[in-house]
Amino acid sequence: MAIFIDNKLLFIHVPRTGGEWLEKNLEKNNIYFLSVGNKHDHACSNQAIHDMVKDVNSMVFLRHPAEWYKSHWELKMHREIKARYKLYEEKSFWHPTWDIDNECISEDFEQFVENCLNKFPSFVSYLYDQYTRKPPVSQIDNIFLTRELDNQLPQFFQKYDIDFKIKVSNFNSHKDNNALYSEKLLYKVLKSESRSIGKFNFSSDINKLEYLLKKEE
Repeated sequence: MAIFIDNKLLFIHVPRTGGEWLEKNLEKNNIYFLSVGNKHDHACSNQAIHDMVKDVNSMVFLRHPAEWYKSHWELKMHREIKARYKLYEEKSFWHPTWDIDNECISEDFEQFVENCLNKFPSFVSYLYDQYTRKPPVSQIDNIFLTRELDNQLPQFFQKYDIDFKIKVSNFNSHKDNNALYSEKLLYKVLKSESRSIGKFNFSSDINKLEYLLKKEE
C-alpha cells in the first residue's frame, strides 16, 4: 500500500518499517492522506502506484536488515498462536512475507532467522529491492533509515509546507526480550544481507549493533 500525503508526497509502505507509525502521526497532526492500493503494494505490483511514482515525489522507510528480522518475529509472536502460522493477512490481497511465514516461522527467534537465511538467503535485500524500485530502472526519490526518522522527517516535511511533528513516539509496539542474536548469527545476517547493507549505508560494524545481541553469560 502507498499513502498519498497532502497531495504532495507518496509514501510506499515496506512491511515492518514504521508505516503504521507514520499513519498515526499523520492523523495526530491532522494531515490529509489517502491510501492507494492493497496492503503492502508497491510500484511493481500496483498500476496506480506505478503511475504515481512517475509524477509524485516518493519516499520509503527502511530498517536495518537485522532489525527487520527481529521486528517481524516479534509481530508474529505477539499474535495468538493460531494466527502466527496463517498466510492470510487482514485487508491483504497479497503479502511479501508469506514465503517466510509459511516456511520459516518458529517459536524460537534464532531458529526463525536461521530458517530464513537457509531457505531464502538475502530475503530482506530482495524485499527492499521491490519497494525502492521506481520503474523502469530508477530508484524511489527519498529513502529514510528508521533510526534517523526523529531527526530527519519533520525537516523533510517542512520542505513541502507540511507541518509534521512526532506525536506518537512508540515505534516498536511488539518488543520481545527473547528476540536477541548470538554474535555468530548476527554475523551470518550481515553477510547474507550485505547487498542491502552496502546499498543503503546500514552499519555492518557489530560493535554498533550491540543492542541486538544477547548478553554473554
